[in-house]
Amino acid sequence: MKKAFTLAEMMITIGIIGVVSALTIPHLITNVQKRILTSKLQKSYAMLNQGFRRMLAEENASGLSQTEGFIGMIQNNRNGDRPWYGQCESYFYDRFDYCSNFHKNLSKYFKISSLKKYESSDNYYWYYLNGRKDARYSSKAITFIDGTMLLQFSFYNGDPYGATDNTMQGLAGEFYIDTNGTEKPNQYGRDIFSFVLGNNGIVYPSDSKENIEYLIDRELSNMGDDMPPEDKQEAKLYLTNEIENGIMNACIREKEGLLCAGRVLRMGKMDY
Repeated sequence: MKKAFTLAEMMITIGIIGVVSALTIPHLITNVQKRILTSKLQKSYAMLNQGFRRMLAEENASGLSQTEGFIGMIQNNRNGDRPWYGQCESYFYDRFDYCSNFHKNLSKYFKISSLKKYESSDNYYWYYLNGRKDARYSSKAITFIDGTMLLQFSFYNGDPYGATDNTMQGLAGEFYIDTNGTEKPNQYGRDIFSFVLGNNGIVYPSDSKENIEYLIDRELSNMGDDMPPEDKQEAKLYLTNEIENGIMNACIREKEGLLCAGRVLRMGKMDY
């Protein structure tokens, strides 16, 4: 006849199970949440790229600057010192007719559910990955039908810095997205990520090699054409080192979660 467990033995076993559960379950829940948020980022990224590529294809354009919505910025811009350049950005998005027309054109290629101005009363705060509060969002937001929000955005017709000798063919936009709208966690590196849009119609993570190449080209363009070739080459090496180190380490620096989109999309997971 087998000996039964005593009450004390059962209590000890239950206690051990409780301790193990307390240690492992939060870790499992965190990993599941990371997988869900990774999937949302991948879907949002694919949606954005599909929309801008459709814009190029359907308007038979070689660059976004040749598409209807972007052309309208140039025709109505008031920036006399840069006649090639026009801009629509989130803060003034509904104040100018040409930005309203840009939005209508955008709606042809994206399923947009709303355009909203967030006020302080909305209490939509952004947080760093370490939990520290950053700021309350108070500007326009474009929400797509899948729940992705386009935030703090600027779209350009004509690179604002005249830097077009790069893979992106110049900058056509820069923005943040929140992959699940105002739902928590609203953290950099979890559901808030930054991207740039090339004139070639491709969306790139801000920590991508293509954006690094663009930033180097932009800085070199600002140095002018009179710089001797050997000095320009030395400057390029210096800029490459500084920009690459600054951008590639930003995701995990001080656990702030900045510039993480490229890391997650390359690895297919949030390893931080």
